[in-house]
Amino acid sequence: MKIAELYKEIIKAYSDKNLNQISGKLISLFQSKNYGKIREIANKISKYVTIDEDKDAKCFSKLIMFYHPDKGNLFRKSINTLYSANDFESLSRYSHILLMDNIENIVVTTIDENTDFKSE
Repeated sequence: MKIAELYKEIIKAYSDKNLNQISGKLISLFQSKNYGKIREIANKISKYVTIDEDKDAKCFSKLIMFYHPDKGNLFRKSINTLYSANDFESLSRYSHILLMDNIENIVVTTIDENTDFKSE
């Protein structure tokens, strides 16, 4: 892949809309205590970023740091700087977000606490 193609994909992926979607899904997973999915996501992006957290809350916190919409402008500024410098290697470190493209397909399931599971 050429730097211009990578740049276009990454800059689109770091849109505020996409960052909101990713962080919203991560928050939903955490609130529903779906820690396995959170770990799965962390493992998926581990080629690009390091998340060496044993505690689920810290793992979630690290993931949110990478995709928080409040940091969108900072991410895009850095991406633009790397592209302008023709720094393919450093720019590619941001491509972990491209692995999040199917996060909207993750179904968050919770069990209603009012459901009675006693056998009849």
